[in-house]
Amino acid sequence: MSVAVRLVATRGAPITSTRLREALQSTRELVVAFAAACLLAACDRMPEPPAAPTAAGDAALEEGLEIERIGAAEFAELLEENRGNVVLVNLWATWCVPCLREIPELLRLERRYAPEGVRVLGISLDEPGDFDEVVAFRDRFFADFRTFHSREDDWFELVGVVTPEWNAILPTSFVIDRRGALVTTLTGGQDYDRFEAAVKPLL
Repeated sequence: MSVAVRLVATRGAPITSTRLREALQSTRELVVAFAAACLLAACDRMPEPPAAPTAAGDAALEEGLEIERIGAAEFAELLEENRGNVVLVNLWATWCVPCLREIPELLRLERRYAPEGVRVLGISLDEPGDFDEVVAFRDRFFADFRTFHSREDDWFELVGVVTPEWNAILPTSFVIDRRGALVTTLTGGQDYDRFEAAVKPLL
């Protein structure tokens, strides 16, 4: 069973609020502690990758790790730049516990399949004003995770670049084929096998 966080929002209305912001700030330290525990647990249970990445795969993973703010227009350009690859877009947030559980699985997936053209692109949906916190969090716990930070107040504006049918659940992953077409939407926390099953048929 997948685990997810449903975001209370209506299409066309900003998804942020002062009350939500205060609640998230008050729980950030607890989430950070949980993330550290998850990483330790994930390391204990995660098997070795089936094959080591090639030099080309290593180079692909090293590029673009600096976090940038991104809006709908830049997101569309990013997807266009990655046409020809199999792209997995992962919507996440620092306060979303199921999101943090699956990021190590995404990193494992990309290391395994980067030589075959798989790219994982994270989009942080933390508050637009929390950019510094997102950078610090990613650098501390998931330094190899290529992610961007949404600067859109209305998250549907950004996600609508991929699909207008997003159900406001985190985490959500969109699997996009080499032609740039959305093939699979994975809602809620996933494991490595689910991610691998979604991308392998597209290679």
